[in-house]
Amino acid sequence: LFKALVTSHSFNTLLLEDQVAVCAAINRYISTGQGDPRQLAKQLYAVWTVEEVVELITWMHQNSDRYPTQLIGFDVDQSVVPASQRDQLMAHNIRAVTTGSPNTRALVWAHNFHVSTLPVDSMPTMGQDLRQWFGSDYLALAQFGGTGTFSAHHIKQRDDIFRNLSPTRIDHIPASFLEYRLHQLSDQPYFASSQALAND
Repeated sequence: LFKALVTSHSFNTLLLEDQVAVCAAINRYISTGQGDPRQLAKQLYAVWTVEEVVELITWMHQNSDRYPTQLIGFDVDQSVVPASQRDQLMAHNIRAVTTGSPNTRALVWAHNFHVSTLPVDSMPTMGQDLRQWFGSDYLALAQFGGTGTFSAHHIKQRDDIFRNLSPTRIDHIPASFLEYRLHQLSDQPYFASSQALAND
């Protein structure tokens, strides 16, 4: 998706839910080739330390002359920021980056919860602020899956800090899940408007 936005729609920035300093080092690699992309990616949150991310930042570097791009982290220090304020502060970080240069066209890559334009379990989200500031220029894409294997954190308790990724396989989707209804429409990847789903 990001490659298509860069090559066909003049996007130039990937905003990642990760630490500012870690992403700055990766961004330096993208623009100068300094460092090893695989080792740099290992500094990211565990969910990003996958081959697809290494391939993406390598592609960004290899095409930096034709398609100048940057990768910027927007997360906050979760050890000092209350969870209730995290989304608001992340939204402010994104706003600062995107309004700092009028030519910025960005893809924000984060958890569905954060990009949502509506509250989740009565908790405010980053996407609510972004929609308020940018209006229809902010488009939220949630990712859902049906069956297959993916990597996930298995958290035994809410504050579990040892969130190691491990393979998880899903062979059956409970009929009460939204994913079940989506999977009935097609077993191939597709986009669907949340408005259309709400009216169905």
